[in-house]
Amino acid sequence: MNDHTEAHAELPEDPEMTPIQEATRLKMLTTYQANLFFLQKEFPYVYSELMKCDPTMPFQIEPDGKVWVNHKSHQGYSSYFRELGKMQFDFFDNPQTRPRVITFTRYLADETLAAPHMTNPHFFFPVEPRFRFDVIRAFKELCPEPAKWASGPHFGERKLIIAVSFGVGYGHDLELIVENYELRHFVIVEPDIRQLDLSLYFLDYAALYHQFMYRGGKHFTILTSSTGDIKELAHDLLVTIRGHWPPYFARGVALHFNDYKSDDVKELWNNLSQDMFKLYAGWGFFDDEVLSLLHSAQNALRGFPLCVREEKKPVENAIAFVVGSGPSLDKLWPMIEEYRDRAVVICCGSAISAFMKKGIKPDFHIEIERTDFTYEFLSDERVRNFLQDVPLLFLSLIPPGCFNFSNKPMMILKDIDGGTQIIDIENQFPRFSTGPTVTNAGTDFALRMGFSEVYLFGVDVGYPKEGLHHSKMSFYYEDDHSTDNVKRVVEETHNSMKQTITVPGNFGDEVESTFIFLQCRDLIAQSIRIHGDDKKVYNLNWGAAIKNAEPLVADEVRISATPEDRQKSLARIAACFSLDYPHEVERNLGFLAGQLEAVHADVRDIFARPIKSKLDIVDALRDLSDYLFAKKHATTAVFPMLRGSLYHLCQFFFECMTLVPDDETAALYARRGFDVILAFLLGGREVILQIPDEARRRLAALDAGIPYEPPTKLS
Repeated sequence: MNDHTEAHAELPEDPEMTPIQEATRLKMLTTYQANLFFLQKEFPYVYSELMKCDPTMPFQIEPDGKVWVNHKSHQGYSSYFRELGKMQFDFFDNPQTRPRVITFTRYLADETLAAPHMTNPHFFFPVEPRFRFDVIRAFKELCPEPAKWASGPHFGERKLIIAVSFGVGYGHDLELIVENYELRHFVIVEPDIRQLDLSLYFLDYAALYHQFMYRGGKHFTILTSSTGDIKELAHDLLVTIRGHWPPYFARGVALHFNDYKSDDVKELWNNLSQDMFKLYAGWGFFDDEVLSLLHSAQNALRGFPLCVREEKKPVENAIAFVVGSGPSLDKLWPMIEEYRDRAVVICCGSAISAFMKKGIKPDFHIEIERTDFTYEFLSDERVRNFLQDVPLLFLSLIPPGCFNFSNKPMMILKDIDGGTQIIDIENQFPRFSTGPTVTNAGTDFALRMGFSEVYLFGVDVGYPKEGLHHSKMSFYYEDDHSTDNVKRVVEETHNSMKQTITVPGNFGDEVESTFIFLQCRDLIAQSIRIHGDDKKVYNLNWGAAIKNAEPLVADEVRISATPEDRQKSLARIAACFSLDYPHEVERNLGFLAGQLEAVHADVRDIFARPIKSKLDIVDALRDLSDYLFAKKHATTAVFPMLRGSLYHLCQFFFECMTLVPDDETAALYARRGFDVILAFLLGGREVILQIPDEARRRLAALDAGIPYEPPTKLS
């Protein structure tokens, strides 16, 4: 043990100590030292955090060997803390009083909530709804009486998937939890590193860990921070759950509050409550991927120019303006107008309405949405006329008719998307981070096309509490709309913006944001982190702060680029696009279908295990998740198409399973549920095999000017 460690393992010696005092001191010191050795070996990050803190000794050893402890709001002898631990355990041990994470299962009363896209006419042969319904109906057949359902997520008597203890304290309650419960994952979150240090004198972490593993445990995690950063701890906890388990396992996570009065714990829980949605974010689903396959097949057959490489080296004085339709755009137009001839201007989605009203043509217009709403919006006569000579930077999955609106159509590929595999199943070409909003696509494209500086306009990802959520020049604030569908989307957007989350603003204040905007913010930050070396990204907006983007007031902008620099940038971008790429649609779809068949065989093996308890079912679902995200499948084309849908399908199955009152019925339900999941994989394969013929039929209809009505169910 090094000198620093020894400093953490000292108890003051006193020559006047009684023999029993000295014996107690040595015993506590031995426990502390043993814990440090254990943590250094098994939890090196926790050990390193402990080494950063200044240890305190909030206890004293009395002449008779009793230890008086001061722990936050509690004071007393060790015996008092053991009794307190028993009381805390009893509260946890009662399923009626134990706090837990609950998710809603309203689809049990209204099945259509499980497949909201079922009646959307844009989807080609929706596959998923029927399988989601089958999972739900199988549960209701086996458990027809709601009064007999478990009152909440139930995994068996004293059995849990995940238990989270907020705070350590004296530790006796943690010993009782591990001794009495079969857990798959035990997480200890201690916001106060000094309290964790104190616990090393009383709680034998090695014994706790080995007891946990002996009783069937899989993962034991300790989270703490020497800086006391509560937001960081909340983030780490969510990452821990998602990193070890399918995120839908959050339902039923058991919570233990060692000291619920602690301000740190209250703040930690508030942060978790606010961010819990992130576990369910960005899953995607197969029917959406099938639509992408269908559109990409048509666009590949037409052979539009494709981005086949990115510009690796930043070019001096290469300036890009990424323009979204956030409310800050209204105040930033003077800067766009001033530097229009010196910067490459990338218009993102609905910002095109503002460009039209200003009469300024962008250098590129980006769209990312695969549904026919994109076609409907762009086919408005005013928009179509404005775009006819603007380069259209579209994802391969965009409705094929949209490419007809300009004489300069161009394609880029979306990262992690089924449609990308139609064109690039061998991963040869750049794939861009393009969601959840179109400004993600604009920013990622600008960062990877050689620009040394990128300026964000109208990329607010947030807005003032009483202000507009988009630019007043966007179609969201127009009185008249081209179609009823556009009007409906506007109304839905206004309603969605009422569900807000308060976040830090770009210039130090606070603003309101939404679930989608926060995803957008975080993924823009990720793009900057990955592709932003030797580049500057400036956030000029009054919306949310974006990590890695430097706040900059428009009045302080100084741009030295020239019109010649802009032309050089445009030429370098043009050189990244080519018509020379494989157009092997049928071959690539055949590969996907074959991969899906292989996945079906692998999943069948995963589900072949004996099922005797709910935790056996949990283990099967965990193994399925591990299989879907295994490193060896990272470049296998079919997996991005399946992960989200299997998450959704397994979520409904898992949530229903948690309500089954007994293990025997749960085992019967598992066999039914597993069969449905396997049937879904084969149903998906059938649809993929139909796409080549369907793509050609649709292209023929497009060439003939005939609107094509998609089928709405699996034949």
